[in-house]
Amino acid sequence: MISDSEVALTLIRRSGESLFGTAWQSELARSLGVTPRAVRNWMERKNAPRPDVLPKILLILKERQSQASLLINEIDAIVGEKS
Repeated sequence: MISDSEVALTLIRRSGESLFGTAWQSELARSLGVTPRAVRNWMERKNAPRPDVLPKILLILKERQSQASLLINEIDAIVGEKS
């Protein structure tokens, strides 16, 4: 059985990669207001992330989703006009 902490770490990794690409640990750390070392320590299972980390990541993801939706609509309007 996979533990809740393993699920959380997997979600942190997947979210970081999706949001920031290959340099995700440093960029995610900056967005969360923690050090890159803190994120590395989570991933190396040296320390557990604080309980507020996943809710903060969720807010970042929702903000990006909202921004992406606006851009999609703007680009779709331009592309649709030219078709």
